[in-house]
Amino acid sequence: MTRVFLDSSVIIAGINSATGASSLILELSKEKKIIASVSEMVLQEVFRNIKKKFPEEVLIHFLKYMAKSNIEK
Repeated sequence: MTRVFLDSSVIIAGINSATGASSLILELSKEKKIIASVSEMVLQEVFRNIKKKFPEEVLIHFLKYMAKSNIEK
């Protein structure tokens, strides 16, 4: 199975938009068609940037996604 490391830009773009390559990568991970991994540092960066630049709904969507995802940390 393909293994990918997600950087903050992929996660933010995928969470913020339901279309595009980043969204597809997150969906493939959710469907367990790829193995996605992320570092704690990247998660902190994502949290900080979403909180700073986007409406609260995007942050809530990110937190819900991470709670349900199978992304390796």
